[in-house]
Amino acid sequence: MKKNRTRYVLLGLLTEAPKSGYQLKQEIDEVIGHFWNESYGQIYPELQRLAADDLVEAHAEANGRRGRTLYTITNAGRAELDEWLRLPAEPEHRRSELLLKLYFGSNTSPEVLRGHLRDFRERALSFLAMLEAVERDLAASGEMPPQAAYWRMTLRAGEAMARARLSWIDESIDTLSGLAADATPATGSDE
Repeated sequence: MKKNRTRYVLLGLLTEAPKSGYQLKQEIDEVIGHFWNESYGQIYPELQRLAADDLVEAHAEANGRRGRTLYTITNAGRAELDEWLRLPAEPEHRRSELLLKLYFGSNTSPEVLRGHLRDFRERALSFLAMLEAVERDLAASGEMPPQAAYWRMTLRAGEAMARARLSWIDESIDTLSGLAADATPATGSDE
């Protein structure tokens, strides 16, 4: 049976400090967004289930005109997180529209596909620069929290994947350039 991993993302983030649903979403987007995402539509219902299962405690807090709810992981929540951490990771099932377009690429021109690849190359370069900046900021922050070595492993994985993607994109652009050259009719005549 496939486990709902949203609950483990939330439990894991709550081991660091109590957080509101909004803070959890921000941290997901800003910290682990390069390899994991969750929507508000996944986060808030899961927080309610976690509270109902006594894996987190919800505490109302005054925050200006609007109140907010902070969630704190319980000992039972830590135990469930630990149990999940010990399970083997499920195989990843990826979807890539770019790969679909390349797979069916014989139905369009190589130039169209090179354009898609150049766009992805720019995104990969931006992503790599962002990860490198985060790593520099982490190194410059002085005293490292105990989790820093684990955070760095995920950063390094993102950097390695971005570099591999850049290498593959460059190779694919070269391949498409060769296909375009092969399809170009020769100029000149044999008269």
